[in-house]
Amino acid sequence: MAWRRIGSFEAKGSFKGWLCRIAYTQFLQNRRSAKASQRREDEVMAMSETVQDDRAASEARMDLDKVMGVLSPEQRAAMALCYGEGMSHAEAAEALGLPLGTVKSHVVRGRAKVLAEFEGAAA
Repeated sequence: MAWRRIGSFEAKGSFKGWLCRIAYTQFLQNRRSAKASQRREDEVMAMSETVQDDRAASEARMDLDKVMGVLSPEQRAAMALCYGEGMSHAEAAEALGLPLGTVKSHVVRGRAKVLAEFEGAAA
C-alpha cells in the first residue's frame, strides 16, 4: 500500500511517521470493514434465530391450546389468571367473582389435568 502512495510523501515529517500513518489508516479501514461484515452476519443470525423462535413459539401455542382444551372453562380461566397473568388466588377469585376456595380447587385440578396431558404426550 505504501509503495502506491510514495508520491504523496512530503518531507515535512519523518518517513517512519508517514508509513505508520498509512498502516494505521489501513488497519482502521480493515477493522471497520470487519465490523460491518460481522454486523451483517449478526443480523442474519438474529433473523434466523427469530424464525426458529417463532416456529417454536407457534408449536408451543398449539400444544398449550391442546392442553388447555382438556380443562373446563372455569379451570381454564383460573389457570390463565394465576399462571398466565401472575395473579394470586385471591386476585383471581375477585376477578372471576368466585370464592377463594373454588379458585384454588380449579387451579389444583386444572394443574393436575395439564400435567397428566403432558405426561401422556411425552409417552
